[in-house]
Amino acid sequence: MPYCPSCGKEVGDEIVYCPHCGAAQRETGYQRPKSRGWPIDRILAGFIGFIIIATSLGLMTGGGAIMWAQSSFADSDGYLVSRSVRIHTDTYAIVSQSFDIHTDIELPSSFWLTRGVSEIVTIKFVVESNDPSSEILIAIAHEAQAENYLEGVEYDELSRLSWSYDPWTNEEPDISYSRHGGGAPEVAPVVISSWEAVSVGSGAQDLNWEPVSGSFWIVVMNADASAGVDADVKLGARVPILQNIGNMLVFGGIVALIIGAFVLYTWVR
Repeated sequence: MPYCPSCGKEVGDEIVYCPHCGAAQRETGYQRPKSRGWPIDRILAGFIGFIIIATSLGLMTGGGAIMWAQSSFADSDGYLVSRSVRIHTDTYAIVSQSFDIHTDIELPSSFWLTRGVSEIVTIKFVVESNDPSSEILIAIAHEAQAENYLEGVEYDELSRLSWSYDPWTNEEPDISYSRHGGGAPEVAPVVISSWEAVSVGSGAQDLNWEPVSGSFWIVVMNADASAGVDADVKLGARVPILQNIGNMLVFGGIVALIIGAFVLYTWVR
């Protein structure tokens, strides 16, 4: 159907002058342009805006979760600590062997975490004897030093220790030991000066350790080297950088949310 090229209103096929505006009509007439819908750049802008906003929500959720865990579960010293696990034996020691630490990993020079593991994480062991009259010792030793002291000593090695906890069943952790035969230690562990780190005394003993490269043993004994070790143990870790990561994720999420909102606003307009 022809339309007036001047005013765009519909005219008859044989009309020479538009009855609405009086403009002369061309023989071919004028066709009203058809709508093409949304252009591809507008569709792409809307899609990108939604993706940015979804990403920002994920960043803020992850950062918020880290900050919440730090504030809710960390102790007064900033350590995230596991629940207590009871270990016991009728021998002279309980050990965990081949605790390997590698802090010499080379990172790119542009990476902002190019620091030693000891500067990023600190490990804490908390041990308390179930015999109030007994002093307990927990020590970390290089593998060779531990083997030298415990050579010929009867002890139990932790072959399996599950730190998982089901609050619904309150099941005890899965612990199993491997026994090494022998006799009593020649000297009490408190006189040994070669421990990498050591804490000894009555009541709860905290052993804070900044990891270094090497292969280590964890040793739990009675301070007087007597048989029958019975103690509750907790494992904790403090990672100061987690708080920074949480803050960065939340900040990055807010920035992404602002950018995504601006893109969507432009798309709607």
